[in-house]
Amino acid sequence: MSVWRGAKLLVRYEWATAGYGVIFNLVLIAFFGIATTPLFLDLRDGDAFEPVSAGIMNFMMFAILPCLGFFMNKTTFNGWQEDYVSSRLAAFRQLPISYRQLAAGKLLTVMTLFVPSIVLFIGLQYALLLNQLLSPLEMLNFLLFWMGYGVGTAVCYAFLEMTMDGKKYFAVSFVISFLFLGVGILIALMNWNIMHWLINQANRGNWIPTAAALAVGAIVYMSMYNLLVRSLSRRTFIG
Repeated sequence: MSVWRGAKLLVRYEWATAGYGVIFNLVLIAFFGIATTPLFLDLRDGDAFEPVSAGIMNFMMFAILPCLGFFMNKTTFNGWQEDYVSSRLAAFRQLPISYRQLAAGKLLTVMTLFVPSIVLFIGLQYALLLNQLLSPLEMLNFLLFWMGYGVGTAVCYAFLEMTMDGKKYFAVSFVISFLFLGVGILIALMNWNIMHWLINQANRGNWIPTAAALAVGAIVYMSMYNLLVRSLSRRTFIG
């Protein structure tokens, strides 16, 4: 069986066993889409820069977007206790499934979940408020930037999830979240809001940040695939 065919079968399996995860993903998208909308009001109304709202916005976009590539089910919520991922990998290795198929299947699952999720998330923001700030073409520019960023960061999380046990993955993810928080606050204190900046770039017709984000996202995706194949081949599975 080819890598591509095996990966597609694994993606179908992941979606079939996602359970309530898809529903929780939709709830997450709706919640954060609505929660972030008021943070655009100062830009729309021409108000003075607000460091607090900027820090919140920076953190939410940096930290939350990668989560849209993962099902919000017991595998995600209880993975640090039960280590479902390691158990599933051990079970898969009892079958004629190669490391390349496992790696491709995981990253493809992230993509098939993240891409429609980010479209819904940004689309909700656009429907609620961003339509007053961006034209449809400018919105596409804005969306593709976050798609590039989100894919790049989500596949990094997928690499960590597949190569660490549940407790270590939880700890590392917790540390990364605090780093995102620190970065979000730091750049807000420097009077910089990533969302406002991107909207301004889109208004000016500047596609360079978006092209760079998509290019970096693609490079990171391929790099994580190769690293994941190598790491899985060296990992000891305990089922």
